[in-house]
Order: sequence, then C-alpha cells, then structure tokens
Amino acid sequence: THPDWYRYCEGRLREMVETRSERRLTYQAVKKDGTIIWIDSVLNPMFHPDTGAFIGVVGVNRDISERKAKETEILEATRQSENLLKEIHHRVKNNFAILVSLISMQLVKSDSDTLTRSLTNLQLRIRTLALVHEMLYRSHDFEKISFSEYLHTLTAMISGTFSRRGVGVIFEADDALMDIETLIHHFLAVGWGL
Repeated sequence: THPDWYRYCEGRLREMVETRSERRLTYQAVKKDGTIIWIDSVLNPMFHPDTGAFIGVVGVNRDISERKAKETEILEATRQSENLLKEIHHRVKNNFAILVSLISMQLVKSDSDTLTRSLTNLQLRIRTLALVHEMLYRSHDFEKISFSEYLHTLTAMISGTFSRRGVGVIFEADDALMDIETLIHHFLAVGWGL
C-alpha cells in the first residue's frame, strides 16, 4: 500500500472487522519495481468458527490503473471544456453589451420617431438574445430553459425600457420548459408591435 493511503486502508479494515462484513477499497499501491498503481480490492473478513475471533482476510485485488488514467483524461477534458465554455460565454456577453451600447449611442442622436422605434426594437431583440444566452449558460440543460422564468425576465426588461411611458405589467405564467429553437424563433421572428 502506498504510504499516503495507509490511514484510509487501516480505517476500512477496522470497519470490516467491526461490522463483520465485506469492504471494497480503491487505493494506490506500490509494486516491487517502485511503480505506483491503482488497486480495487474486495475484502472479506474471516472469523474462527468456535471463538468468533478475527483470524484473517480473503480478498481479490485488481489493477485499475488504466481505468483511472482514462477517468483522469476525461476529467481534464471536461475541465478544459468548461473553461472554453466560460470564455465563449464571456465573449458573447461582451459582444451583446457592445451592440446594445452602440444602439444606445444612436438613439441619443436620433431625431426621428420612426428611427427611435426601430432602434429600440433592435435593442430589445439583442437583449432578448443575450437573455436566452445567459439563461442557457446558467441552466444545467443547454437545450431547454424555463419559459416562465424567461418570460418574467423578458417582461421586466421590456417594461424597464418603457417605464417613462407609464407601462405596467401583470405577470402570470405556469412553469414549462421550452427548447432554444422555439424561443429564438418566436421572440425574434415575431415583431414587438411597438
């Protein structure tokens, strides 16, 4: 047994004797040539038939080093994927924010009501995309999000945009999951009616 695993193995063996039941251990061991390997052990305690005293262990050990190496590779690939996803999310979020800011700059310069409505409409569509993106990123399911949560956030965003016009919102919705394609198609293809 590798020295780092002595305490773990001793504790599990003590449990085995105290509970008089089988134990399964996964730990590192050192081969005669010094190579460190992973071991999966199934151990059964033996007791004297007359006295009931503990007399030994019958066990099977398997070298699972290859499996552990693959698990480590998978964990590393998952970690790299998560980092890449965070980076993509950060960049997309920044790009949406830049677009909204550029449109805001144009809104300030606009003297035309028609252009102001068009730019506001465009800004809301971009914010809608950003909202879908943010909710998908926070969701455990990258294909579906809560329609109720999405709609609630969206209505708050729209009413916030037009709060100076005295717009009020009453919100009621049952919770349901909706796939990303349906959400994007519905809220980007359909006009805002502003």
